[in-house]
Amino acid sequence: MGDILKVRCPTCHRVGEWFAGAYGPFCSKRCRLIDLGKWFNEEHAISDPLRPEHLEPYADLPPGQDLDATDTEEQDRRSPPPSARPASGDPDQDPTSA
Repeated sequence: MGDILKVRCPTCHRVGEWFAGAYGPFCSKRCRLIDLGKWFNEEHAISDPLRPEHLEPYADLPPGQDLDATDTEEQDRRSPPPSARPASGDPDQDPTSA
C-alpha cells in the first residue's frame, strides 16, 4: 500500500497528511481561508507577469469550452437530457413511443 504524503500546512506550518483531508494542502478550513485572505489583500502575489512565451506550449490545444469545464459540467454534457432517458428505467424502451 502507498504511504500518504505528509506535508507542512502553508499557513500554520503543522505537519500532517493534509492531502487526505478536505482542505489539502491546508490542515483546516481556517488555514485555507487565512491563505485566501492573504491573496485578496495582495500579501501573496505572482511576481512575474504572464508573457506570451508562457503560453506557447499550449498553442496547439483545440479551442472551445471543454478546456475550462469542471468535471461535473463535463459529466452533464456527456449524459443524455432527461427527456431522452426512458421513464421506466428500461434501457430498451423507446422514449418517443410513450
